[in-house]
Amino acid sequence: MTRSVAPADVSRPAAESSVRPPTGGSGAGARVGALAAAVACLVLGVAVLAGTAVLGLPLLAPAAALALLAVPLLLVRPVAVLVLATVAEFANLSTVAAGNGLPGGETAALVFSALAALLAWRRGQIRPGWSPLVVVFLLYLLAQTVSALANQTIDPSLTPAAESETNLTAVLETAKALLWPLVAGLLLLIPGRVPEAMARAIALTLALLAAVTMVQEFALGNATSLAGLSNVPLVADVGGATARHAGPQGDANFWGRVLVLGLPFALSLAQMARRTGARLGWLTAAATICGGIVMTGSRGALLAAFLVGLVWALLAGGRWAKAVLFAPVAAALALFVPGVGSRLATLSLLGTSDGLEVVDPSLEGRLAAQRVAFEVLVDHPVLGVGPGNFLAVTEGYLSRLGLDTLPLAPHNQYLEAAAEGGLLGLTAWLLVLGGGFLVALRARLLARAGGPAVAREAPLPLSNAVLAALAGWAVASVFLHLATFRSFLLVVALGAALDIRARRRVAELRLQPHPEQGADAGPLTASSTRAGARRGRWLRYTAAALAGLLVLGAAALWNAAGPQQRTWSASSSMQLVSVDEGRSDSPAYDLDTLSRTGLVRTLAGIVASPRFADEGLARVAAYPVDVEGVTVEVTGSVQSALVVVTATGPNPDVARFVAEETRAAASTFLNDISPLYGVRNVAGAPVVEEHPPSYDRRWALVPLGVAALLAGVALVSAVRARRREPGRVLR
Repeated sequence: MTRSVAPADVSRPAAESSVRPPTGGSGAGARVGALAAAVACLVLGVAVLAGTAVLGLPLLAPAAALALLAVPLLLVRPVAVLVLATVAEFANLSTVAAGNGLPGGETAALVFSALAALLAWRRGQIRPGWSPLVVVFLLYLLAQTVSALANQTIDPSLTPAAESETNLTAVLETAKALLWPLVAGLLLLIPGRVPEAMARAIALTLALLAAVTMVQEFALGNATSLAGLSNVPLVADVGGATARHAGPQGDANFWGRVLVLGLPFALSLAQMARRTGARLGWLTAAATICGGIVMTGSRGALLAAFLVGLVWALLAGGRWAKAVLFAPVAAALALFVPGVGSRLATLSLLGTSDGLEVVDPSLEGRLAAQRVAFEVLVDHPVLGVGPGNFLAVTEGYLSRLGLDTLPLAPHNQYLEAAAEGGLLGLTAWLLVLGGGFLVALRARLLARAGGPAVAREAPLPLSNAVLAALAGWAVASVFLHLATFRSFLLVVALGAALDIRARRRVAELRLQPHPEQGADAGPLTASSTRAGARRGRWLRYTAAALAGLLVLGAAALWNAAGPQQRTWSASSSMQLVSVDEGRSDSPAYDLDTLSRTGLVRTLAGIVASPRFADEGLARVAAYPVDVEGVTVEVTGSVQSALVVVTATGPNPDVARFVAEETRAAASTFLNDISPLYGVRNVAGAPVVEEHPPSYDRRWALVPLGVAALLAGVALVSAVRARRREPGRVLR
């Protein structure tokens, strides 16, 4: 039998209030503080005026003075800071400002928001809460760090120009981005309708910018970018009815995914509106966002927007859920909208090119990039190639696979996470996405079970909007790699804040079973120590999860460790040629060998047989020369019709000798098996490269020891909790 819940007592003593009353000083102290703040602002304003007068930029003076005067006013209004930060992020104002020669201000905005949250906490406006997403974010950052440390150097054959700092730079950027949901989550815990204010900021900002793109297309003729707020990267594309608009972003696809995030918030605000005019206004905003999605020409965003509508309607329930029955009719009608059906129809061009048909180069490039991502995952399954290194290694893989396209990002967030972070990185990313879903879902369940008393603190329509937005992001990310990460994290922070507010309200009201359940049902909150027990349980789960990830990281570090001594690799090549034209100046073009990719791969596979490596090593050892520790690897380049033999060992001369002898043994065999094709040794000495020694694999024992410590703490805590609570009441 299902058990409904109702509030036991909506009113509660002032001592149990979740927010402490603001603690201020005496009236005289407040006046002195206000006077000091006014004098400080005046001094700073005069300094700015003097500085700008000296620099000869008079327009900068009033703007700077206004900003300085606004700082103290905003710091004491944390909700306004949250709204402004949300608008700035979804409008991409930092990039827009940088494009106009102004400071981007992203770091300054983060620091300013953190100061506002700190002051609000000191004034008693915020009572911080716990969310499991904090642990998820730490796990994600830890996975990124482990992958970065294990990939400090990249294979020179894949990217000669790679920089070792790329990995750690990407990790630092990720750490900085993860601070945003923590700060925003704190500000969202301020009592009142703060989550609704943030939702309004998201929906209004995106609706206005979507309307600007329509004005840009139909009124201004795409003649200007409006200071970077309405970019038009492509004036035409295959299947498109208009130019492709990117809004304040540099890529139309990324802008489409951001618009998908805002669509369910406009719908939920329309559902929450009490007046007909407000409801129509928010529905107009939702329709405008849909129009903006069409203007992007992003096929992934179009598909994701349709899914968002379905998910939101099902979650909203009532007549909205019944409207899902008409979804096939709506989808069919949408296909007749210019730029929707024609754009989606281009997906049928995948794999149909025979050299005569018109194909979409964007699709071909994406398929090539995703194929490269698969190959990278196969070659580096545990830790990938390191954060931010996918493009660095793409060119080498394109050459290996014989793909004639420009290096592109993988255009698939899941493949990107797997290629750059391995299975560890992919798991960490799925934890972030799944964690966002789970906290929003729990907020929704608590709001439904707790009734209006809980729904006032964590409105049910906003939880529905977060779930639908994350579903849209998850689908759109099948076609796009990671970008606009902070916008995604702000939506996740909103879901986490709704979860904390709902749980806190449930605990304050001490919800109990409905009276019809009878007196024997027992309260849902069994004792006053339940919150502490729940917190301890979460801490144990966190410790266990960290221990498991550390064990995986230790295993990855142990396996990724290379030789502890300095090694050298020597590469010698042979080129595929036709037997009759073996003396040609351009042997790769004889008998069209460059287009015979299968032939090059076949010959490379033959040379990769251990038979030739063993024969080369045996020839060198017969001199006699010590070949201990020498390994041989064979690769084929279909673009240049080359088969490359690479020997690696602790002595450069021995490695060179082994490479030459292995190539000689293989070329003799290959020239005897076909009357049409053979190989010719590339002139010149083998190319020798030095490889520094790898890190000591014993470093893997450090995270292993920390994991053991965390596991022990979790085990001891669990045993003690069992002893303190011998009889546990199931809820």
